[in-house]
Amino acid sequence: MNLDLYNSEFRDFKYLKSSPEDVAYYKRRASEVNRIQLGPEANDPTFVWPCRLEFIEQLLDLRDDVVYIVQPCEYFHTDVSTKAYGYDDIRIYAIEKPIIVYGPLISPKTLDDIITEDDIDRMLFAHNLCVCSSIENTVEQIVIKITDIGLLPGPLSHVAVFYDKEWAGKYQKAVTDYLRKNNDAVSAISRLF
Repeated sequence: MNLDLYNSEFRDFKYLKSSPEDVAYYKRRASEVNRIQLGPEANDPTFVWPCRLEFIEQLLDLRDDVVYIVQPCEYFHTDVSTKAYGYDDIRIYAIEKPIIVYGPLISPKTLDDIITEDDIDRMLFAHNLCVCSSIENTVEQIVIKITDIGLLPGPLSHVAVFYDKEWAGKYQKAVTDYLRKNNDAVSAISRLF
């Protein structure tokens, strides 16, 4: 892990070489994610989630580690008359030795076409990029579109990527509480009773 990619100097460098639109996206995204707080940190305007990845370079740097993607599910109406919402559980995906490849299907052929730091500029314009584990013979290969994890400019969401399991779990709890409180959501299981 290259700690230089996680300090404010790298963030400033990333902002300098990015377009104004991309900088605005990264700042809005950080603001939205850091606004979701847990317990004693609630309503702290200076709070920043530790161990969170902000940029694609950080994901590429962790190719020999594990990353944790916390992904809230979609909302759906449970009762239109009361404007009640439901949601599926917020998931944490652990991806060991993450890589970025073209296409949603991982095969020995696509592993030759792994995205590296040299390809970052092309990634902004490439569609159909996915993050997955580089470990072969994984029984259940998790493949997530790169546009769905928030490390490249795109639609804002509550998805966050961490390199520490404990902080990913804390964010999962915090975002669950936040979405229940702010979206009038009830869990899918409690609706059954």
